[in-house]
Amino acid sequence: MKGFGVLFQIEMKQILRSRIFLVSIVMIPFIMLFIFSFDPGNFFLKNVKVVFYNSDPSPLSALFIKFVSSFFKGENFKLMEDKNKMEEELSQGNIDGVIVIPKGFADAILKGKKIDLEYIPSVKNLHTSIYVYRVLKSILEEFAYVVFVRNPKVMEEFTQSPQHPIPGLKVVGIAERNFNYPALMVPGLTGLLALLTIMIGVGTTMTREKEKGTLDVLIMSSISSVSLILAKILVHTVIGIFETIILLMGGRFLLHVNIRNPLLILSLMVLGILSYAGVGILISLLSRSSEVSLTVIASLTFLMIMGSGVFFPIENMPYHFGELMTLIPLTRVVMALRRIVILGYGIREIIHSVEYLGAFSVVSTMLGIWIFKVKYR
Repeated sequence: MKGFGVLFQIEMKQILRSRIFLVSIVMIPFIMLFIFSFDPGNFFLKNVKVVFYNSDPSPLSALFIKFVSSFFKGENFKLMEDKNKMEEELSQGNIDGVIVIPKGFADAILKGKKIDLEYIPSVKNLHTSIYVYRVLKSILEEFAYVVFVRNPKVMEEFTQSPQHPIPGLKVVGIAERNFNYPALMVPGLTGLLALLTIMIGVGTTMTREKEKGTLDVLIMSSISSVSLILAKILVHTVIGIFETIILLMGGRFLLHVNIRNPLLILSLMVLGILSYAGVGILISLLSRSSEVSLTVIASLTFLMIMGSGVFFPIENMPYHFGELMTLIPLTRVVMALRRIVILGYGIREIIHSVEYLGAFSVVSTMLGIWIFKVKYR
């Protein structure tokens, strides 16, 4: 045990000299506690906003609305008679979806005819809107066993059968094969895997060079700071693109997700990867050891995984935390990818995300080059 105390002090001082490490070990636990202090499922049920537009005013339609509403907590559902106001609220993202009860709904149900309800999703809150759609599909299956009153004296059970089919649910404006959980998750996982690969690879590259002693050799050579930083970023960018292609092919052929506009997706992913790489370079340059950089990267990665909308809808997060999370690259990438895959959007519809990611990658890379010159040149 000789020299243990000295070695312990040296190692502790080396770690605690990194300001970025100190900030992460103080702030990240508080942020994690904040994120996990609410129940995502319960919060979703309380805050989802769905509107009924009833074109068939009848006792049966009113019963149906009460039946569907009973599956959710809070005043999530409301009737809206003004079609223009409904469309405006939907376009602004103030509601997550609209259920349209068509004319002749009650008559079709009582006569055993097949009829479809229409579901108009919110293009701004795709994550929540798809969840609502899945829940509504399940609720309609339960609707087959509701007891209906045809007259005050007769109670007749309505059961699912070829003679009495349950109402269907048809998505309006989006092909149903694109409006499902795999189409929601493939873009999210694509962006997430690129984040993990690039953040870990780039985020430890400079600290590894310092620990091996090769950084001093590179500094003394004729290689410019710009060439050194860009080379390390582009190597991991190529790896990220390769993984993106694998994920998209897997989503297309294994999960049957309709991957539309693959060139736009790859272009967007390049910008996202460059943004991740810029952050990774900054972490690597500001960290004194690979242990410090890995700790910071792991903390930031976990934070972005939970708060970027990959698994939980950011619009349902409390205290406007979701609005803050739209500032991180992963959130922008996932939101844009989902709009391309599910809605078939082109470059014009996602131009704001493209501009943001482009600016973020340029600023973070230039900042990394400047820090490298200040510290090592």
